[in-house]
Amino acid sequence: MKDIELMIADYIGDDYKGLITPELVIAIIKVESGFDASVVRYEPDYRYIYKPFEVKPHDCSYTTEITLQKMSWGLMQIMGAVAREYGFRGWLTRLLSPHENLKYGIMHLKKLEERGKRHEKQLRRKYELNDLISDYNDGNWRSYSNTIYVAKVRQEMENGGKLQ
Repeated sequence: MKDIELMIADYIGDDYKGLITPELVIAIIKVESGFDASVVRYEPDYRYIYKPFEVKPHDCSYTTEITLQKMSWGLMQIMGAVAREYGFRGWLTRLLSPHENLKYGIMHLKKLEERGKRHEKQLRRKYELNDLISDYNDGNWRSYSNTIYVAKVRQEMENGGKLQ
C-alpha cells in the first residue's frame, strides 16, 4: 500500500497547488473500487468515444476498441475513452495496472479542475472540491448533481483518507 501512496504523491506532484490531495485520491479509490485494482465495469450508455480507428492497437478490432472505451478500469475506475483522450496507447487492459490507473486517473482530476476553474465565470461562483468530485463521477462541470457520490467521497476523506 505504501507504493500506492508514493505513486499518488508523485502523480499529484510537489509543485501542484489545487484541490487534489492524496486524501481525495484515496477516497475516490475507496468509493470507486474498494482498492480492488482488477475491477472493470461496462458502461453501455457511455457516449463519448475517442477516435477509435486512430488509437486502437493494430491487433484490436474496431468493435472491441469501442467496447473497451466504454469500460471503467481499475482503482480509480477511469473510463477507457478518457485515458485515450489523454494519450494512453496500447491495450486498455493495461489500465488495470495501479501505476497506469493512477497516472491517468490523477491526470483526469487535474484536467477537470483546470476546466472547472476556466468556467468559474459561467458558474457564477468559485469551482470547489464538491464540484471536482461530482465532475469526476459524471463529467459535467455545469452542475453538481450527484450528491450521493460526493457525500460518499467526502465521508471517506473525513474518515482520514488513508490506506488501510
